[in-house]
Amino acid sequence: MLIVTSIGTDARTRAALRTCMHHKRFGELREGVWMRPDNLDLDLESDVAARVRMLTARDEAPADLAGQLWDLSGWTEAGHRLLGDMAAATDMPGRFVVAAAMVRHLLTDPMLPAELLPADWPGAGLRAAYHDFATAMAKRRDATQLLEVT
Repeated sequence: MLIVTSIGTDARTRAALRTCMHHKRFGELREGVWMRPDNLDLDLESDVAARVRMLTARDEAPADLAGQLWDLSGWTEAGHRLLGDMAAATDMPGRFVVAAAMVRHLLTDPMLPAELLPADWPGAGLRAAYHDFATAMAKRRDATQLLEVT
């Protein structure tokens, strides 16, 4: 848990802190109180570390708390929709567009431990689908380079 301890910061500084916390996969319980399970290495920039206090806490209902901090059902629905879109894409440009959307979506994955995720969490499926797409793109690139060289 991180508690923002600095006061009197301008809007730009507060927005930068909020962006940093989202990138570090924290969820905001209330203004100035950011939480996440201790399953990821946390490396805060020095300017952020100077404005927060790190605490360790234990919740009696961690799955309920995770549901408050992140929209897990919304993330799950969007992830399954992207998997369906990728399966339905018939050409490489269409798959490229879906793959870009997958990357944007994966950047918002809270990266929670399995015991806090819904049973139908699509995170691993999205990563696998993106990996398959990236592999296919690399093969196309390599085949094109071979044609250009010969």
